[in-house]
Amino acid sequence: MAENGPNPSVQGERVNTEIITLTRFLTKQQAQHKDATTDFTIHYVRCLSAVGYHLEMQQCQRGFTMDNALGEFILTHPNMKVPRNGAIYSVNEGNSLYWEEPVKQYFNGLKYAAEEGENPYSARYIGSMVADAYRTLLYGGIFAYPADKKSPKGKLRILYECAPMAMVFENAGGQAVDSKMKRMMEIVPEHIHDRSGIFMGSYDEVQRVIDLFVKSA
Repeated sequence: MAENGPNPSVQGERVNTEIITLTRFLTKQQAQHKDATTDFTIHYVRCLSAVGYHLEMQQCQRGFTMDNALGEFILTHPNMKVPRNGAIYSVNEGNSLYWEEPVKQYFNGLKYAAEEGENPYSARYIGSMVADAYRTLLYGGIFAYPADKKSPKGKLRILYECAPMAMVFENAGGQAVDSKMKRMMEIVPEHIHDRSGIFMGSYDEVQRVIDLFVKSA
């Protein structure tokens, strides 16, 4: 496995079960550091200049679509903006036993909203982070993979999973924070495969999570 690449065994499992897989990439301004080492690469997530992802599936919607006749990517979704809020949540509820109390409060509030006279949210979870995040980008809501008692440092890699998607959501008007409610784009990993919890999605939805954590502190 390449030092800075995705886990091929995980990708292989998803291909075998026909789950959406992906290729993520990120670039940094590095003109003055042509011989940069791994230590430089992980130094600052805030130095990212561009990120992107490619969903590998039979059909999907994209901001850019490949035109085979022209051999070029054509802009099909200009100025993509995540809705300010939404009615869909995406999280692995199999881990709910290990969640922190504010996380439980937030998702229980979405599921049992009818008790407060509101409509409950719909749950959608594929298990492919970019696929779940992409749906959230289109329709609003929240994607979360929080750190918990079982995985106190989280599961998703900061440098090539959390940071690229955080940049996408921020540029689309949303928010992305870690499990300590710190802005994801400000997290500095110590090692290239460091992990983190993450909450990202519509601005108002992520803000509700932040407010619950502040209230419980």
